[in-house]
Amino acid sequence: MLLRLLKAKILILAALIWLPVAAWAQTDIARPDPEGASGYAPQRAVMGREFMISTSHPAATEAGYDILARGGTAADAAGAAQLVL
Repeated sequence: MLLRLLKAKILILAALIWLPVAAWAQTDIARPDPEGASGYAPQRAVMGREFMISTSHPAATEAGYDILARGGTAADAAGAAQLVL
């Protein structure tokens, strides 16, 4: 009888310890937050009639544009834009 009572107490204690752990494991605590907005907005595609250059900084774009406007190659314009950046 005493052994049965001890087993029942151990079982109840184990359940009281394990149930909160199992419930916590199913929550969203471990999942990271989604990535924030990047500011991306879809835009229309554009096409240049003679040439085009695009960089992350307006001064680099202007340097590449000047090279292309004077008859330079795309490699020349890319090199000039990279030097500005």
